Amino acid sequence: MALVFVGTYTETRKDGIYVFRLDGATGALTPLATADAGPNPTYLALHPTLPLLYAANEVAELGGRVGGCVTSLGVEDGGTRLAPRGRQPVGGAHACHVCLHPALGHLLVAHYAGQGDGSVCAVALAPDGTPCAVTAFARHAPGKSHAHCAVPDPTGRYVLAADVAQNRVFAYRFDAARGSLTPHAPASLPLPGPSDDAPRGAGPRHLAFAPDGRFLYCVNEYGSSVTAFAWDPAAGALAEVHTVSILPEGFAGKNAAAALHFSPNGRHLYASNRGHDSLAVLAVDAASGRLTPRGHVPTGGGHPRDFAFSPGGEFVVVANRDSDTLVVLRADHHTGDLRPTGHGAVVSRPVCVKTADDDRGWGG
Repeated sequence: MALVFVGTYTETRKDGIYVFRLDGATGALTPLATADAGPNPTYLALHPTLPLLYAANEVAELGGRVGGCVTSLGVEDGGTRLAPRGRQPVGGAHACHVCLHPALGHLLVAHYAGQGDGSVCAVALAPDGTPCAVTAFARHAPGKSHAHCAVPDPTGRYVLAADVAQNRVFAYRFDAARGSLTPHAPASLPLPGPSDDAPRGAGPRHLAFAPDGRFLYCVNEYGSSVTAFAWDPAAGALAEVHTVSILPEGFAGKNAAAALHFSPNGRHLYASNRGHDSLAVLAVDAASGRLTPRGHVPTGGGHPRDFAFSPGGEFVVVANRDSDTLVVLRADHHTGDLRPTGHGAVVSRPVCVKTADDDRGWGG
C-alpha cells in the first residue's frame, strides 16, 4: 500500500490537495482526504523523515502580499487528515515548483512569474520542519524569464534551475549553513536553439538527476525533447551529451512537454506529452548517459501535467489536468512498458503527484 498526494488548481473550490491510498496489488485508488491549502497548491514536496507535506501556491499575490507562498501541512492519522502547519511568503510570483535540499534545512522554490520576472529562492525550515524565512532570492532576467524548476545536485553543493523563457539551465552554489544562492561560473548553459519545431528554442522545463548522480536530464517544453548532460560535481559543470525527441516520428499536432521522472531502478526515463497525451519511454545507458526512445504510452486523459511511480515502482499515477482524472498504469521493471490497470479517480484540475509508503507512520 502507498499514499498518493495530488496538488491542483483551485479556480472553483477551496480544497486543493487530495490524498488517496493506492492498493499495492491492483492499483486501485481509495480517497482518504482533501485539504484547503490556499489557492492553487499546485506543486508538492514530501519531507523524507517528518510527516509533512509542502505545497507551492501558484498565485500572483496572496494575503495582500505580492508573490506566492509555500504552505506546510501535517500528514496525520495515516494520511486521512492534513492539518495546516503554516504559510511562508516566498516573494516571487506564481511559485510553480518546490523541493527539499538534501540537508533538510531548506526548501528550494522556482517562480514562473506571470510578468516574465522568473526567479528561484531558498526557504529556511524551522526545527519542526515548517518554513520560516526566505534566505536567498535570485532573479534570472527581469521581464523575460520563466523559471520552472530548481533542484539540488546530489552533493547538495549546487542548485540547478531550468528557465523555459531564457532557454537556459542556471547554476548556483548553495551554502547549506546560510541558505545562500551564489551564481556559479559559468552561470548558465544554453539549451538547443530555435528550430522549425521550436522557434523559441527548446524551452527547458523540469530537471532530473540520474540515481547515481553522474547525469542530469532536462525535459524541454517547446522542443518536445529531453537533453542529457554529464555532471561534474567537483567543478559544478554540465556538458551536453545529446538531445532526443519524445514524440513519435511523423506527429504533426501541437504538443508541450511537461514532467520528467526516472523509474525507481534508474533503467528508464519517462516524459509526459501534453497534446500527444502520452508518456514517452526512454531507455537509459548508465555508462554514457545516452537515451534511446522505446515508445509511447497513452495516459488515458488530456494534458498529462505530471506523474509519479509508486514507492516500489509497480505503478505509475498520471495527473491528466484537462480531463480532471488520475489514471493508474502498471509498470514493468525490466522492459519499462506501462499498461492500463483500469483504475483511477476523478480530481479537478490535477497538476502534481507525489507518492510515499504508508508504513512511515504519518501520525497514525
